Amino acid sequence: MPNPFFYGGHVQPESFVGRKAELRRIFSALDTAHTGQLQSISVVGPRRIGKSSLLFYVAHRFAQHLTAPKNYRFTYVELPSAECRTLDGLVTKILRDLGANGNKKQPPLVRFESAINALRANGIYPVVCVDEFEELTDHRDEFPHDVYDSWRALINNHAIAFITASKSPLCRWAN
Repeated sequence: MPNPFFYGGHVQPESFVGRKAELRRIFSALDTAHTGQLQSISVVGPRRIGKSSLLFYVAHRFAQHLTAPKNYRFTYVELPSAECRTLDGLVTKILRDLGANGNKKQPPLVRFESAINALRANGIYPVVCVDEFEELTDHRDEFPHDVYDSWRALINNHAIAFITASKSPLCRWAN
């Protein structure tokens, strides 16, 4: 078998191995959704340790690990992607991947909140796996504090879960 590991990118789910403790932590946090609580997780570590592969695996193999996988919808977002360089592009990609409909006439954050709340009202638990989260802070004009406030409100209302991967803890970007 050829070596599935390479510089850059992520390992395909069928070649993913190990990381059992991290997978247990992530899926244990998500499997509490039936209690009405959806928990978010942050994966932090230096470059090239497999964070992207871990998130990609979670987004594509969640059905093997969750008690009621049909109630969940996952998306994997690579923030360096050109599609995700604007708030409208990011919102459009996430909602499309989650199978959520949003009113394109609404501002992106209003559209996002409305669509996510509609999913939850229908018993769906949306989970967004965000790779290289620090990319958002490089574009503060496009992703102002309103974005984080909106996402936090959705998280606090257990309407959505984020699994983020970054090189340093997210609290670093709070200011």
